[in-house]
Amino acid sequence: MAGAGTNKAEGVRLLKLTAEQGSHLSPPVARLMLAVGELRDGRIQQGKAILIGLSQELPQKHSLPAPIAPSH
Repeated sequence: MAGAGTNKAEGVRLLKLTAEQGSHLSPPVARLMLAVGELRDGRIQQGKAILIGLSQELPQKHSLPAPIAPSH
């Protein structure tokens, strides 16, 4: 979450807001992104806690929709 014209703190704040309230991005996806950020920043326990929470809340055999095949 860094680069030209980015503000890491603001990005994390918005992800947390989305994880709590949901809007354009589903809360589980936002929480997954927060977990990745925590792990990348070396906060292993915080990232692990988010992932454990997600694994307990989501169905065990949760499947994602199949990609849409291009039409010719």
